[in-house]
Amino acid sequence: GFYQGTEHRTIKYLNNLIEQDHRPVRERQ
Repeated sequence: GFYQGTEHRTIKYLNNLIEQDHRPVRERQ
Protein backbone atom coordinates (compact mmCIF):
# COMPACT_ATOMS: atom_id res chain seq x y z
CA GLY A 1 0.00 0.00 0.00
CA PHE A 2 1.39 3.36 1.05
CA TYR A 3 4.76 2.00 2.19
CA GLN A 4 5.32 0.07 -1.04
CA GLY A 5 4.59 3.17 -3.12
CA THR A 6 6.95 5.26 -1.00
CA GLU A 7 9.67 2.61 -1.15
CA HIS A 8 9.40 2.39 -4.95
CA ARG A 9 9.66 6.18 -5.21
CA THR A 10 12.73 6.21 -2.96
CA ILE A 11 14.44 3.47 -4.97
CA LYS A 12 13.73 5.32 -8.21
CA TYR A 13 15.08 8.54 -6.66
CA LEU A 14 18.22 6.80 -5.41
CA ASN A 15 18.75 5.13 -8.79
CA ASN A 16 18.58 8.54 -10.47
CA LEU A 17 21.20 9.90 -8.06
CA ILE A 18 23.45 6.90 -8.66
CA GLU A 19 23.17 7.32 -12.43
CA GLN A 20 24.04 11.02 -12.16
CA ASP A 21 27.02 10.21 -9.93
CA HIS A 22 28.40 7.51 -12.22
CA ARG A 23 27.87 9.13 -15.62
CA PRO A 24 30.88 11.50 -15.30
CA VAL A 25 32.99 8.65 -13.90
CA ARG A 26 32.18 6.44 -16.88
CA GLU A 27 33.14 9.21 -19.29
CA ARG A 28 36.49 9.75 -17.53
CA GLN A 29 37.53 6.09 -17.59
